Amino acid sequence: MRVDLDGRRSVRAVNAAADRSRSGAAHRAGHLLLAAPDSLRECCGRFPGSTTMTAGLVAHRNTIESPRRLAATALGIGFAVFLTISQVGLLIGFIAAAEHVILATGADLWVLPPAVSALEYPSRLERGLAGRIVGQHGVRTVEPLVVDFVDWRGPGIRSGVALIGARAGSAVALPVPAGSSTHSFASPIAVHSRNGRSLGITRVGDQGEIGGRRVEAARLLSDAASFLGSPYVFADLRDAQRMIGLPGDVASYLLVYAEAGADVASLQLTLARLLPEHDVSTSREFATKSSRFWLLQTGAGGGFVLTAVLGFVVGVVVVSQTLYTSVVNRQREYACLAAIGASAGDLRRIVVFESLMSGAIGGVVGLALSFPGTWAMQTFVVPWISVPWWLRGSSLALALVMAALAATAAVRSVVRQDPAAILRG
Repeated sequence: MRVDLDGRRSVRAVNAAADRSRSGAAHRAGHLLLAAPDSLRECCGRFPGSTTMTAGLVAHRNTIESPRRLAATALGIGFAVFLTISQVGLLIGFIAAAEHVILATGADLWVLPPAVSALEYPSRLERGLAGRIVGQHGVRTVEPLVVDFVDWRGPGIRSGVALIGARAGSAVALPVPAGSSTHSFASPIAVHSRNGRSLGITRVGDQGEIGGRRVEAARLLSDAASFLGSPYVFADLRDAQRMIGLPGDVASYLLVYAEAGADVASLQLTLARLLPEHDVSTSREFATKSSRFWLLQTGAGGGFVLTAVLGFVVGVVVVSQTLYTSVVNRQREYACLAAIGASAGDLRRIVVFESLMSGAIGGVVGLALSFPGTWAMQTFVVPWISVPWWLRGSSLALALVMAALAATAAVRSVVRQDPAAILRG
């Protein structure tokens, strides 16, 4: 219906007519609007049109009319989006770091001691297993690998490290430096450049001590960062065995490399029958087993997921409170809309559009924060954090989901209000 804003009736007459009316609150509000003072009628004059409303235009006006509220909402959503992205990035990076060394070896199969849950917690394989495996059809070579936690000592530093030893120049594709000669003063090692700082190693040539043997940094790595509190240290097999105190024919794992064209699945079944007391796994199977151990049994994965969920909830709460405040402050304007014919669906769309606009801006803010934020985390705190492109790209969708959920309470408030009561007051 079209409301003639220039019409004149007395407040008493309109109220009496409204009380007799049985056509609903919007009809009564329309009559009350005729007798309202000019200051109240102006609130409706600011909306585009007098009979039909464009929800998007109204929501846009509501959004840009309060720049401080918009800035606070966008920053709140942006921070929540960044927090969620960073925690999911930590979770992804944690899994990748837990699997990196296993997959980087390039082995087709791993022979594991019984009941091994993760690479970093091995036991010892009995001697002579390698000779039994090499003779099997389809096996190209078998390489021993030793892993153990050992003490590190440096100038004013005492720490624990995860020592990994493999034959330099072998099929094992790990960053293992060439072993020390009989005349070498120090055994060469390789360590991640970021992890090395905690050991007092900042450049090639810096030294420390493992197992009573002097070691020297021969390589600083850009990958293979440890997700543990103990950095990975790579050394030649014989040097690592001496540091740990193992005989030369004892290993933690045996890595099996198949011949070209060999059926790895069939070879796995063959070795499993040959060594029934041991686990025979592919690199992918062992990597998944190891990462699940660190995620589930240590509780680390639950911590990342919980923080990500909390970040999402923070975003929803921030937008919800801002929208609710906006609706309360504009309740007379919404009453005016209802009075001139806006349906409950129109009012819902206005609130939802306003929420989505704030969410879109907040998503852009969160995406912008993620670049310097994750760079700083990777450089100074956790070098293994991983934020793939699809995770950054989902920031806008994440913010819009937050905004849509946050609009629920505000929509309920708008739809339930009585326009006649508001205009009469």
